[in-house]
Amino acid sequence: MPISDTRRAYLREYQRNWIRERREAWLREHGPCVFCGSGVQLELDHKDSSTKQIESASIWSMSPGNPRRVQELEKCQVLCHVCHTIKASKEKAKGEQVGKARLTEAEVITIRRLHKQGLTYRKLAPMFNVYWTAIAKICTQKTWKHVK
Repeated sequence: MPISDTRRAYLREYQRNWIRERREAWLREHGPCVFCGSGVQLELDHKDSSTKQIESASIWSMSPGNPRRVQELEKCQVLCHVCHTIKASKEKAKGEQVGKARLTEAEVITIRRLHKQGLTYRKLAPMFNVYWTAIAKICTQKTWKHVK
């Protein structure tokens, strides 16, 4: 006999609740935020994201005694939402480190120099095989901000 929609919704809600309770219990036990000491909007953060083997959302559905879960949580710390956002933005790939980057830092410096000398975005774009809008964002420092 198939599960009714009402029963399915009940089971989904039940799962959401026990996962939320597991997450909140762990955060309470290991909190507050290690950076600022806040106890509000706590989140799980991998200290070194390169060692992450399991996504944070998947950890909570695992049994608390599961060795993989225990091992993964040992690589984590508690941060408030604000500190987590700041940490993530500092770790974010920039420039050539971004997988789909078409330009190098040297080319960005050259683009900015040529634009200051009077070349338009539309004249620079074919020289570097990018759209003129990309050149505009580079010259106005909306992208490649870390390159001075």
